[in-house]
Amino acid sequence: MKLHTEPRGVVRSDDETEHQFTIKATSKAFGILSSGLYSDKILAIVRELSCNAYDSHIAAGKKSTPFEIKLPNSLTPTFHVRDFGLGLDHEGVTKLYTTYFESTKSDSNDFIGALGLGSKSPFSYVSTFNVTAIYNGVKRIYTAFINESGVPSVKKLGEEKTSECNGVTVTLAVKRDDNHKFVQAAQKALMYFEHQPNVIGYDGFKPYAVKHTVTGTNWKLRTADYGAYMNGAYVVQGTVAYPINAEILAEHGLSPVDQMILEQDIDLFVPIGAVEIAASREALSYTKLTIVNLSQIVEVAAKEMRDSIQAEFDKQPTIWDARLLHAEYSRHGHKMFKLYRTLSNDKDFSYAGEDVSNHVKVDLSSINDTAIVINYMTAYNGRAKRPKLRVGGSWDPSATASGFTITVRPGMRVVIDDVGYGRNAISELISDIKDDSKTDEDVYVVVIRGVTKKQYNKKEVDSIIKMIGVNNTNVIYTSTLKIEKEKRTYAYRAKKVDEAMQWTGYPTKQGRRRDEIRRVFSRLCWEGMNIDINDGQFYVPVERFTVLDDGRACESIDYILEIGAQFGFVTKDETVIGLNEKQMKAIDKDDWTNVIDHIRSEFKDLEQDKLVARVVSQRILESIGTGIAENIVKKWSKIKPLVADGEFKETIDEISTIYEQGQLTTYTVQQIVRADSYLNNGAVVKQAAETHDVLLSKFRTTMINHAMLKLVDWSRLGPKDIDMVVEYINFVAAA
Repeated sequence: MKLHTEPRGVVRSDDETEHQFTIKATSKAFGILSSGLYSDKILAIVRELSCNAYDSHIAAGKKSTPFEIKLPNSLTPTFHVRDFGLGLDHEGVTKLYTTYFESTKSDSNDFIGALGLGSKSPFSYVSTFNVTAIYNGVKRIYTAFINESGVPSVKKLGEEKTSECNGVTVTLAVKRDDNHKFVQAAQKALMYFEHQPNVIGYDGFKPYAVKHTVTGTNWKLRTADYGAYMNGAYVVQGTVAYPINAEILAEHGLSPVDQMILEQDIDLFVPIGAVEIAASREALSYTKLTIVNLSQIVEVAAKEMRDSIQAEFDKQPTIWDARLLHAEYSRHGHKMFKLYRTLSNDKDFSYAGEDVSNHVKVDLSSINDTAIVINYMTAYNGRAKRPKLRVGGSWDPSATASGFTITVRPGMRVVIDDVGYGRNAISELISDIKDDSKTDEDVYVVVIRGVTKKQYNKKEVDSIIKMIGVNNTNVIYTSTLKIEKEKRTYAYRAKKVDEAMQWTGYPTKQGRRRDEIRRVFSRLCWEGMNIDINDGQFYVPVERFTVLDDGRACESIDYILEIGAQFGFVTKDETVIGLNEKQMKAIDKDDWTNVIDHIRSEFKDLEQDKLVARVVSQRILESIGTGIAENIVKKWSKIKPLVADGEFKETIDEISTIYEQGQLTTYTVQQIVRADSYLNNGAVVKQAAETHDVLLSKFRTTMINHAMLKLVDWSRLGPKDIDMVVEYINFVAAA
C-alpha cells in the first residue's frame, strides 16, 4: 500500500546548525515495535502473517492460489503460515527480519502491507520463531530470536537443495492453553479473504460468517456471527476490516443522515490506499486522506440507502402493504429504526406519489350498517400467561364523528366478519395468527363487520376496503374459516358422604392454548368417585369446588402438590380427595391427612439451617465473582494452609464453611426458594438474605483493606492467578 506523505515547506530563521531526531535501537524500542503495538497479540499474528502471505501471492500472480495455515492442536501445538509466492533469498530474509519499517510494498496499492512491522508480529507472543524460505531451488531455515541484549536477531540454521516451489513459512510454538484462541483469531482474521487459505490442524474450520443484505456501490449492510463481535460501521480495505470511529468523522461536518449511517452494521469497501491505517493495523489513522475519502463514501451510502428503501416501497402491491412496510421500519427494535426515522425526517418516503404514513384516515359519513373495530391480542401477561383480546379503537354509525383513523401496526391484518361470528371467534382467529407468526409482540387486526351479527352490507364493506387501500387478496373473510364451538365437559358433584371428588388439576384447553393454566376453581378441576369414609388418605377441605387452606381459597394447590412431589413428601400423582363440610365431620381425623398441612409440616421439619446454607452458598458465590468462587472458595481446603492468618483468611474461611454446609442438601436453590415462599412465609429466604449480606459486607471490607485486591477482577480470576493472590496476602500479613 502506498504511504502518503505530504510535502512540507519549512521557513528557517537563520543558518544555525540543524539536528535531526533519531531512534536509538534498544531492547525497549524493539519491544514497543514488536509487542507494544498490539492489543490482541494472537489476532495480530494471524492477521499480519496471513496478509503477508496474501501479498506474496499477489506479487507472484497467484491471487487465487490458497496459502496454508496450520492451527495448533493438542498433538502439535504449533502455528504456521506458509505461502507459495516469490520466496526470499538469504539477503531478503536477513534484511526483512532485521530492519523495522523495511517494506517492499510501500510504493504499490496492489498490496495490503506497507509498514514493515507485520513480519515481526510473532515477537509479541514468543521470543523465538522459525522462518523457512525457499527461493530458486534452495531451502534455507532460520531462527528469529530475542538475543541476550533484548534485541531481535536472525540466524541461519542450514540450507539444502529442493524441488519445492518458492515461498516462505513462518512457524511458532503455541502454549497449549492458547490453542483455541488461535482458532478464534483465525475465524476473525480470515472473514474478508476473497480466497480462503487451506487450513490444516483443525477439522471443519470455518471463518466467522459475514452476510450482506442491502447493498450499494461500495457499501453493504452486514450481519456477522456473534463471535466476531462486529458492531457499527467498518471499512474494508484489502482483506482487513477496520472499525470506524464515528465521533471523529462527525467532527468534520457529517449530516445527521450520514452520522446515522455510521451507527448501522455496515461495511464500506475501499480500494487499497484509500484510507490510512495505524501501525498496529487494528484501527484507522484519521489523516486528511482518510477523513475525506470516508466522508465521501458515507455520503454516497446515505443517498443510495434512501434510494434502496424507496425501491422497496415502490415494489409493494398496494398502499396498504407500503404502510405495513413503513410500520415495520418504524418499529422500535428494528435494526434500521434510527436510520429510517432520520431518513423519514429528512424527506418522507412515498408510494405511487403519496407520502407513506402509518395513519389511515377514512371518511365514513355514508356508512350506515357497518362497524370497524381494532382488535389486538396482548403479549402474555399475568401469572397464568394467558393472552387477552383487547380493543384498540372502534367506530360505528352511532358515533358523532364521521371519520376514523386507523394506525397501521407491523403485520396488521384486515378481517371481514361476513358471517357474524363475534368476539370469541375473532379472538380464536387472532390467536391462530399469533401462533403462526411466532411473535412475542401484540397482534393487531382491523375487523370490519355489520353493526349486528345478522347485518352485513357488502357494498359498504367494499367501500371501506377501497378507502383503506388493501387488496382483496390480503383480506381474511370469516366465512372461509372453520371455527367450532368448544365442547364443555362436566365433572361429577358429590351429593352423599361416600360420594367425593378427586383433584385432577386445573383444566388446560387443547389446541392453541395447550398447557396454559387458568387458576379458577370449577367442576372441571375434579372427577367424581366413590370412597370408603373409613379408608383414610390425603384430602383437602373444599367448599363447592374451591380448595380451602385455613378457611381461605388456595389457588396455589397445584404448586403445593408439585413442591411436595419434588421434596418426596407425596408421590408425583398423589390421589387427593376433596371433602366438604359434611364429610369432614364424618371422617376419622386420625386416618385422613390434610395434604396441604402435611407438606407444610414436612418442609418445616427439614433442617432449616442447611436449607439456609444452601441458598447462601449459591448467592454469595454469585456476588463475589465466579473466578474466586471456582478457584479459591471451592478449593479452599488445599489453599488455606498456604495463606497467612488474617482478615482475608478469616473471610474466605467463613464463605467456604457456608459453602460446604450448603452442599449437604440435595435440593436446588430454586426448589428451596419456591417451597419457602408457599409453605414457610419466606423465612428461609429472609434468613439467607441476612447471612448473605453479612458475608458480602465482610468480603468487601476485606477488599478495601487490601488495596491491591481492589484491582483484581474476581469474575475472571483463573487458576494461574491464585499464587499471585496468596503471595500478596502473605506479603501484607508479614508487613
